[in-house]
Amino acid sequence: MTTPSRFQFQSLYQGKMLFYVVTLIGLVADLGTKVWAEGAVRPDGYDPMTSPGTPVISVIDGVLAWKWAVNFGAAFSFLSGQVLLLSVIGILALVALGFYLASARPDEKTMLVGLGLVASGAVGNIWDRINFGWVRDFIYFDFDLPGHTLTSWIPKRYPVFNVADIAILAGAVLIVIASSRQQKATTTPAPAAN
Repeated sequence: MTTPSRFQFQSLYQGKMLFYVVTLIGLVADLGTKVWAEGAVRPDGYDPMTSPGTPVISVIDGVLAWKWAVNFGAAFSFLSGQVLLLSVIGILALVALGFYLASARPDEKTMLVGLGLVASGAVGNIWDRINFGWVRDFIYFDFDLPGHTLTSWIPKRYPVFNVADIAILAGAVLIVIASSRQQKATTTPAPAAN
């Protein structure tokens, strides 16, 4: 009699150190830059409930700047003020990442890096929501977005963001690339033996 197969926790770590290293580096980079920005970018006496807009500190003139902002929602302030809901969604996303991680093979480096980046960004932003009630943002593209005059749905400026947002976006792109490679590999017929 065979025992039914069950989820094995060892599949979350066996041969997948790359995921954990990327997650740790991404999380340290995110939280570290947020702490730095609180001291270097956030104006003295800033109160997110009463303070007006914050000044722009140019890094690369007309391209990149620092600008302190707090986000009470998700990307583009979606679900603003829903701290508990957004925290629960983030935790559920991490659980889903765990299932992806468990099914990823140790040789799928692109997938492991992508999952690690998404995990680091999700944890960094969840940390902010739980500890502060908002997410700390400070990276700002200091130029008008192309096409913003053509339609109302393109904003004039890209919203202020943080390292966690970069990690989530880059990780999602890598996961899509890895998934498409896997799908292509499983649908491509093996060459016929001669």
